[in-house]
Amino acid sequence: MQSAFIKSIPLRLALAALVLSSATQLAAKPLVVCTEASPEGFDVVQYTTGVTFDATAETLFNRLVDFKPGTTDIEPALAERWDISPDGLTYTFHLRQGVKFHSTDYFTPTRTFNADDVLWSLRRQLDPAHPWHDKTSVGYPYFESMAFKSLLKSVDKTDDHTVVITLTRAEAPFLRDMAMGFTSIYSAEYGDQLLKAGKTAELNSKPIGTGPFIFQRYNKDAQVRFKPNPDYFRGKPPADALVFAIATDSNVRLQKLRANECQIALYPKPEDVPAIKAAPRLKVAETEALVTGYIAMNTEHKYLSDVRVRKAIDMAFDRQAHVDQLFGKGQCAGRREPLSTDHDRLQHP
Repeated sequence: MQSAFIKSIPLRLALAALVLSSATQLAAKPLVVCTEASPEGFDVVQYTTGVTFDATAETLFNRLVDFKPGTTDIEPALAERWDISPDGLTYTFHLRQGVKFHSTDYFTPTRTFNADDVLWSLRRQLDPAHPWHDKTSVGYPYFESMAFKSLLKSVDKTDDHTVVITLTRAEAPFLRDMAMGFTSIYSAEYGDQLLKAGKTAELNSKPIGTGPFIFQRYNKDAQVRFKPNPDYFRGKPPADALVFAIATDSNVRLQKLRANECQIALYPKPEDVPAIKAAPRLKVAETEALVTGYIAMNTEHKYLSDVRVRKAIDMAFDRQAHVDQLFGKGQCAGRREPLSTDHDRLQHP
């Protein structure tokens, strides 16, 4: 008999359906995720999409700190603890010892995780002189959009198990930022191996991390397959394998879910959620997500240039109906100012 759990996150961030077998069944079978798109690659710092993060940051890699599941609270990960200077400019991370990188047919590590891996991972994005800095055609979009290029003054080590990050300014959310996928820690030894062999592109197709699963193969637009990491520092995952089955059609994902061909089906259509909730073997868990959206008016239009017309439209507009139709059932936060745009740049690119 199956127990079932469907996860529904409104406002288009993540509508997900999850069916789980019993714990004993899970331990003997693969966990199959019907995902909505293909990962862009496996060098996570080059990308920003959730589907790529799911296939890399959450499966293959770890960071110095993690978010506690379902929260934005911080917990130790590759760093066991940390100290913050009184001025908020210096963070000293004390690293977990004995953490093993993945062993595969293309890489066998000769040492465990240490401070050199942290320096390699962060300096690669920060320092233009780093030998890997220019080994990406797209740069480091998340690192740059989070202003880490100007925030990080230096990344140094005091010994093999202690890393000191110095900031240019105090940044209240810094620890939480460090739990995001773009700060994932890579193997410096593997990076050196690829650089020496002239195979730097393989970092994006043959990843190595310390995470709960080990990359096996990727059949483009069809499937990504992982095996559990027997040496994972938090314990081996309770599944024989993890499979991302790519199905771009939400109806197909739901059909596969109902047939138990996958145990997790991401992003059902909002209008399908009530029927999924009513299914006896499926359950829905909901959590709110923040999405910012707005409707802009062209003030150069003959009628919209009149502020009275714009005010009338504003008063008549049903925000909740708009949210429900566009994003699915969710809570409308109310009136907010729109994001600013560079009008002159848009007019004259």
